[in-house]
Amino acid sequence: MIKELIEKRQRLHEENAALLKKVAQDGRDVMNGDEEAEWQGRDAAIEALTKNISMRLKQDQIEKSLAEVEERKVEPAQVRDGSGSAALRRLAQGKGDFSMALRGWLLAGSDKPVQEAHRDAAARVGIDLNQRILNLNLSTRPPKHLGELREWEQEQRAQTVTTTGGGYAIPDEMMRSFEKALLWYGGMRQASTVIRTESGADLPIPTANDTAQTGAILDINTQVSSQDVTFGQLVLKAFKYSSKQVLVPVELMQDNAINLPSVLGEMLGERIGRIQNTHFTTGAGTTLPFGITVQSVLGPTGSAGGGITYANLVDLEHSVDVAYRRQGAAFMMNDLKVAVLKKIVDGSQRPIWLPADASGMATGAPATLLGYPVFINNDMSTAVTTGTKAIIFGALSKYIIRDVVGVTLLRLDERYADYHQVAFLAFARSDGNLLNAGTNPVKHLALTT
Repeated sequence: MIKELIEKRQRLHEENAALLKKVAQDGRDVMNGDEEAEWQGRDAAIEALTKNISMRLKQDQIEKSLAEVEERKVEPAQVRDGSGSAALRRLAQGKGDFSMALRGWLLAGSDKPVQEAHRDAAARVGIDLNQRILNLNLSTRPPKHLGELREWEQEQRAQTVTTTGGGYAIPDEMMRSFEKALLWYGGMRQASTVIRTESGADLPIPTANDTAQTGAILDINTQVSSQDVTFGQLVLKAFKYSSKQVLVPVELMQDNAINLPSVLGEMLGERIGRIQNTHFTTGAGTTLPFGITVQSVLGPTGSAGGGITYANLVDLEHSVDVAYRRQGAAFMMNDLKVAVLKKIVDGSQRPIWLPADASGMATGAPATLLGYPVFINNDMSTAVTTGTKAIIFGALSKYIIRDVVGVTLLRLDERYADYHQVAFLAFARSDGNLLNAGTNPVKHLALTT
């Protein structure tokens, strides 16, 4: 079914491309009313198909995850009959205990009695159900797209049981959902390099610019001259982010059909993911991260009134050093700018925008523009006024996001008791900045009158 939808979307894209080519061959700059309506109708259908494909792929992932959860409920034969190793038995029991203990901790804030099984599991893994603060850990290797999520989850399930540093590293639905939400609601995380650290101490990253230096030819018996390299450093901090309070009705907590850890993890992750993506995009620095658009350097300019042209994009591409273009360069822009670029054709009247193919949807590969990936970031500006940084291009992976592994979960039992609700908050520490040794790996197209 997904394959058929992808093929249908491709046919619609080809029909729109043919229409644009026909208009250009007729010597017209714009389409007439009927052609515009025809093109817009197909484009809307392409967008709807893309969303449908994405939802079906996501549903497949969910169904596979649920199937794996059901499988994990049944202990492996070697664990049941005692033939497995002691380490395997402890691992299977530890993960089950942690899941049970976490559910008990969440319920402890409600008026529903915590079951004895919850208390026993909590005692075995060292969770105090009466303690209102719980420390959980993010993965040390975060996934960057949907295609990595399954591999990442398998890796997490293979981890050993540990509570070092007071942070529980046993994978659970809550942290998987939290991690997924950061990814879904943070376009910057898909394009950037993410580093995870145990502590929140300042993280210095060295930089060096040696591009102005060259080697030399030496005569016989001539001493080699020295040329020192000037080093700098980028220092990443750990700003504390709060999800704000998420109020959960006690009735919802008492409903066994609701996977509360997963739902809560997704809600908390969405909130933190949204604010972090904004800061990683447009943050002014000092008291918050430096955004990638703030640290990008001016490339070419485009007309605020006439719109972005094919020539503007080519100029932006070549304003970035070829060395960076060979290091996985990509475009980034708001989705509304994508809609504009979909209508642009090159000198041969071919659309410069190419949608992701079937494998791209599964592996996280985005659509391409001039042969480069395009990352959609709705925190980028949609304005058409002078000075707007409409599109950025370059080695986006040079933007470094630093996360502290530990995430703090806070439960407020009494504050909203009269509303029959329990409040939960998450605290996560992160920072971000562009690693630039002075060679400007990322540039932006600015609009001007």
